[in-house]
Amino acid sequence: MPPDDKNAKIAEAKVITLTELYTLENLKIPEYQRPYKWTEKNVNSLIDDIISNKDKSEYRLGTLVFYKNKETLDIVDGQQRIVTLMLILRALSENYKKVNELYDAKNELWGHKFNNPISQNNIFKNYQLIKQRINDFDEPTVDFLLTKCTFVKIVLNDVSEAFQFFDSQNSRGKELEPHDLLKAYHLREMREIPSDEQTEIIEKWEDIDTDELANLFEYLYRIKNWSKSKSARGFTKDEINIFKGISLNNKIYYPYERIFYVAEFFIEKIAKAPLVETEYPFQLDNIIINGKRFFEMIYRYSKLKKDLLDLIRKCNFEIYNILYADHKYNGKDYTGYYRVGDDYTKILFECACIYFLDKFGESKELKKVFEKIFLWAFYIRLVKARIAFSSIDIYATQGDSFFKYIKEALYISDILKVQLKPVYKIDSTGVDAIVEYFEKKGLLYKPQKS
Repeated sequence: MPPDDKNAKIAEAKVITLTELYTLENLKIPEYQRPYKWTEKNVNSLIDDIISNKDKSEYRLGTLVFYKNKETLDIVDGQQRIVTLMLILRALSENYKKVNELYDAKNELWGHKFNNPISQNNIFKNYQLIKQRINDFDEPTVDFLLTKCTFVKIVLNDVSEAFQFFDSQNSRGKELEPHDLLKAYHLREMREIPSDEQTEIIEKWEDIDTDELANLFEYLYRIKNWSKSKSARGFTKDEINIFKGISLNNKIYYPYERIFYVAEFFIEKIAKAPLVETEYPFQLDNIIINGKRFFEMIYRYSKLKKDLLDLIRKCNFEIYNILYADHKYNGKDYTGYYRVGDDYTKILFECACIYFLDKFGESKELKKVFEKIFLWAFYIRLVKARIAFSSIDIYATQGDSFFKYIKEALYISDILKVQLKPVYKIDSTGVDAIVEYFEKKGLLYKPQKS
């Protein structure tokens, strides 16, 4: 049995057999769980492990973490293995009566509807594979599977404790993503919140694709650092403290925290929609509020990032057309759009746009603002033959960086007044559309002929 996590209140911890697992009452896959993503390689590996260890007195298949949610036992960790073994049992039930008897168990698992297309596709493919391998099982192997293959069953009564335990257990066996570690940290800060509210918060988090989350944190990390003229070359677990802040449930607080307590009180006790804005007033270059507000902040910026390209298209179609549409402008091609350095430059542009929108929101001046940011960001693309991310990082932290201008601006007009540098020499290739745009805006220097 694994050692108890010091912060987790474990209601039950015991070793169970596979038969005991599938006879648990009210076993359920909650809606917030991610899709079933195991591949044929994963399935083959599991079957090979079972068969190669069938002569052992016991074979441990891992740890399962559950949350005791009123009438159901929700699966927090172990969904992929549980579903795969369900498919194996389903295939075996056609030939083995003892397996078929498991379907009489009183749990919701056997009737679970997998509505996600990703889950449906993987279940179909994996089940076809399992049926092809069914002859690898004989009577002794089936007995071994049912009675000698075991799990460590961990049950917790608090949903945030369950996810915290899940993350702490996984961090011992594999490298977790930085956002997974942040999820565990901020779940610990939500212990005073009712379980139903915690579950709703977790569901929204789990709805965001893992790759999207990782990409979002990269963007937010860069914006937060660049706004302070600090380097932001790679977001790893060593930098997660930038997304940890203050807790508003402390009885003693410092004067600088007072404004956050006032905002919290106003949002929770006074603000009533639709008369008053009820969303917490987040700002990317401000202090992080631990717990529930952290998750709300991530949902807000996830939406802002997703909506950004549509907003650029709506407000400045010229720039959108160059960067994201046909890569043509006035008949000029942007053939180098696919290069890594050009992607880095687009990230610089998009981060600055998000930072501006976070501070000033949408306005009738957005077309001009996006133009200013574009011309500043892509100046470096034109004057450098090759761009590494280090070049972008240095450019974003210089004294004339647009992140500095946005941070110091009090009005949108302060941004529109910024004087941009003209391009004197173009060292890049495949950027004809960008060159044309700079020329149109009067930022391409052409020496006079004598």
